[in-house]
Amino acid sequence: MKDFETSKKEIEALVKKFGDDEEYIKKNFDEENTKNKFISKFFIALGWDVNLELDVSPQNADVEFEDSIKIKGKTKAPDYCFKIGREKVFFVEAKAPHEKIETNRKHAHQLKKYTWSAGLPLGILTDFEEFAVYEPTVSPKESHRADIDRVMFYKYKDYVDNWKEIYDLFSKKAVWNDSIDKYVEGKVGEKKGTATVDSDFLKTIENWRLELAKIIARKNDLTIDELNYVVQLIIDRIIFLRIAEDRGIEKYGQLKNLIELAKESECPIYKEFIKLCKKADDKYNSGLFHFKEEKNISLIPDDKTPDLTVTDKVLKEIILGLYHPNCSYEFSVISTEILGKIYEQFLGNVIYFTPKGQARVKQKEEVRKAGGVYYTPPFIVRYIVENTVGEFLKGKTPNQVSKLRIVDPACGSGSFLLGAYQKLLDWHLDYYSSLEKPPKEATYPSKSGLRLSIKEKKRILVNNIYGVDIDSQAVEVTKLSLLLKVLEGENKDIFEAQQKLIQERALPYLGDNIRCGNSLVDNDIFNSDMSPEELQNIKPFNWEKAFPKVFADGGFDVVIGNPPYVGEKGNKETFRDIKKTEWGKKYYYTKMDLFYYFYHKSLDLCKDNGRISFITTSYFLTADGAVKLRNDIKERSNILRIINFNELQVFENAKGQHNTILILSKSKNKKKCEVYNSELSGALTNILFKDIFKQKNIFKKIPSNQLFHGEDNLIFLEGLSSSNDENSKDYIINNILNKIKGSNPLLKEIMSVNAGADVTISKITKKHIDNFGKKFKKGEGVFVLTQKEFKNKNIPPEELKLIKPFIKNSDIDKYSIKDSTKYLIYTNSETKINEFPTIKKHLSNFRVILKDQMRRYDEPISNWFMLHRPRDENIFISEKIILPYRAKINSFAYSDSPIYASRDVFFLLKKENDFNIKYILALLNSKLYYLWLYYRGKRKGETLELYATPVGNIPLKFIDIDEQEIFVELADKLTILNEELKNCKVPSKRDIIELQIDDASEKINQLVYQLYNLTDEEIQVVEEIIPKDD
Repeated sequence: MKDFETSKKEIEALVKKFGDDEEYIKKNFDEENTKNKFISKFFIALGWDVNLELDVSPQNADVEFEDSIKIKGKTKAPDYCFKIGREKVFFVEAKAPHEKIETNRKHAHQLKKYTWSAGLPLGILTDFEEFAVYEPTVSPKESHRADIDRVMFYKYKDYVDNWKEIYDLFSKKAVWNDSIDKYVEGKVGEKKGTATVDSDFLKTIENWRLELAKIIARKNDLTIDELNYVVQLIIDRIIFLRIAEDRGIEKYGQLKNLIELAKESECPIYKEFIKLCKKADDKYNSGLFHFKEEKNISLIPDDKTPDLTVTDKVLKEIILGLYHPNCSYEFSVISTEILGKIYEQFLGNVIYFTPKGQARVKQKEEVRKAGGVYYTPPFIVRYIVENTVGEFLKGKTPNQVSKLRIVDPACGSGSFLLGAYQKLLDWHLDYYSSLEKPPKEATYPSKSGLRLSIKEKKRILVNNIYGVDIDSQAVEVTKLSLLLKVLEGENKDIFEAQQKLIQERALPYLGDNIRCGNSLVDNDIFNSDMSPEELQNIKPFNWEKAFPKVFADGGFDVVIGNPPYVGEKGNKETFRDIKKTEWGKKYYYTKMDLFYYFYHKSLDLCKDNGRISFITTSYFLTADGAVKLRNDIKERSNILRIINFNELQVFENAKGQHNTILILSKSKNKKKCEVYNSELSGALTNILFKDIFKQKNIFKKIPSNQLFHGEDNLIFLEGLSSSNDENSKDYIINNILNKIKGSNPLLKEIMSVNAGADVTISKITKKHIDNFGKKFKKGEGVFVLTQKEFKNKNIPPEELKLIKPFIKNSDIDKYSIKDSTKYLIYTNSETKINEFPTIKKHLSNFRVILKDQMRRYDEPISNWFMLHRPRDENIFISEKIILPYRAKINSFAYSDSPIYASRDVFFLLKKENDFNIKYILALLNSKLYYLWLYYRGKRKGETLELYATPVGNIPLKFIDIDEQEIFVELADKLTILNEELKNCKVPSKRDIIELQIDDASEKINQLVYQLYNLTDEEIQVVEEIIPKDD
């Protein structure tokens, strides 16, 4: 790559050459001359292989010159597309020197339209005399001044003095090192009111859906399923045909011409549209346009859309919005990946009928519960594809690759299948380019080099790509995206020439590859007592029947995707349906997540030595509900790699979620597992993702037998050692953990670990108001009352026996519990509610909600006024250690007074009497036990999870009762000091108390170090690991 000094010398010479003949050049040079003599050389000076002199395959070339698509004399592609590998990074639009770039709105609009539509952050407009860089942040309009969204502008005489800035952003060396990504990320939050092409086009098609739904529902007699189907199909057809126009495959303006044709024929625009769709059926042979029965196509012909009544007004507005001057989109450069992202969000909503029969749109229930739609970042898709599909392609021939079968069992809008298909296209082109005589049926020459023929792209798609989704609309979108990918890079002349050559329609039928059904429920469900309507909703799916050729050959080679993350809580119906099958019962485990089933199913679907990779939440590594999943993974596969994102936020709408990529081989040949355990934080970007693999200190290679721990096969990613170096941190941590573990008893053997009460409903939420009406007030206490609510109730003394002091998990700290400011109405099976009329009256206000909640429980409670699980009251009134379910640091407190809490607080009670509970308190609050909980407990990111399983499995070293006394005295002292601190308001006194707390805490830490015989070196490692604010 060209260094800065060499680059600068070249630009100095080029600037001089232009300056010497400026007047002549401006007068006589057209755009092509300017490109050849100056603009191309400008970018050659920046290190780019503009003349394609390097010996690389066309798709890996630095620059892509689109085969020109001319429409009404205008080119529908930018002059230069600069790339790193296969990834487009910026466009350059070239002009002749006599053009005035600084003020020309038309040229600025053209460049911005390309750049914005392609989803690229920056684009360049230049005639060499002037150099303008644009960062389109809003939908481009021709009326915008030329300086709108312009972030850099230089005249040629300024180049040399400002070359460092240009070089550091646009040289090949800089772009290779993510200069453009860094530039854009550095400006995050600076600009408000920005609009990306995906968010803008999403709004557009969402508006289409609503308007089409309203008018079609009004004018036609359709069920809600039929309405969703026809509206989606009309939108898909419009988008396909309009993209085909801008790519030059269809005649430009044919959709717009429907308006005039309708006028001339005096029939509705929609009827002319259907005629156009029927012509497309003859041309393309895809399920998108399928109006007549055909041999070898199982799809039922579309007899719904042709006879619909759709008013001209709605269709005319949609069509005119797709053309100049109303349209900001350049469809020729909008990638299928961008469309996939748009559709992923689009599919999150659904048309429904109001009680009055009007069509409206709302968010799907499953999307609402999940907190939105999570679109997998493209760099994650590429990584998973590269490490699964990419591995299978190594050393293969096209004939061998034709037998490769790839599936996404929850394909959504098809992002993973698109990624896999693109990888296959690239691989085939690389392979054919390396041959002296590439096969003519599979390839053809173009301006940018060799390309795959449409016939070859169809063959690859039908042979290799499979998908299933329960959402029929998602299935159609996946098919649409893949079909558009087939046509990507084609234009009219090439398209028609290939059609004459192969004498078959352009697109493949994908109905046998991309199927609608429930990946997790098979024919076994028919043995249960279910109505036809219920079965229609469940959509049972028989994999072997759907893909007979695949299973005749042993199954799939690769299973990839981002399966749905659905917890059992609040989604019991989903799990109930799966559990009705023998397969579902086999793998069901309480408190599991739906994606666990997808792992089990993938292991069933995959061939021996096949690869599986999903991105999911990371909690299954240690979660109680994932014990069957971990057992199955250990039994039937080999974990090749784990990328744990920890505090990096992968999905935009999922703050606080923690994610992991797992790559498995269905093999019993155990290899070492590569573990990447990120220490980065913030929103995950392409740059941060690359940075994970640059952090050598977070990478470990772990033998398979060291990856799983205990009878539940827990997978701990912290404290693993792949080194035999006794001075390495990992080695020392392992030694410390082994010292703590020793042969010591576990906490659960000497103490009971109890969750707090399962409070039916603490207070009224927005969801309650949405479901039961506005007579309820958000935040109003039901079983948990604030002090103000308690006071206002005027509960008489004889009823106060049901009122208990209530704390939250955030009220608990080391050796300290905040004073209770809330009260729990504690009712159980022994409560005779009629003896408590004031409390009964209060709870009766919420009876409809409480009874509804009762119905949702698998084990219904007997009385509407009862807490769901009140627990044994001894838990709350006995001597105990109290701890929060989640905490940044190990936080355990002591109490021998009545204290009640919900299930996010845990209570430790003695089983035996041969130890002092405060000795255990001192151990648990020590720095050494933070290390144990961090590395061998359970965590959500960096937060400790202190519930029954991890706490119960804490090893405890026992010493004589007399030796425990020093620990007990210090624990007592810390409890008293923290109580004093809580009540002290004088700053100087607080400072002294805090010093005393620090001193007593440190004494306990040193005693615990001695107890476990830690060396100075080991103590230092523990001290370094403790969070700094401790």
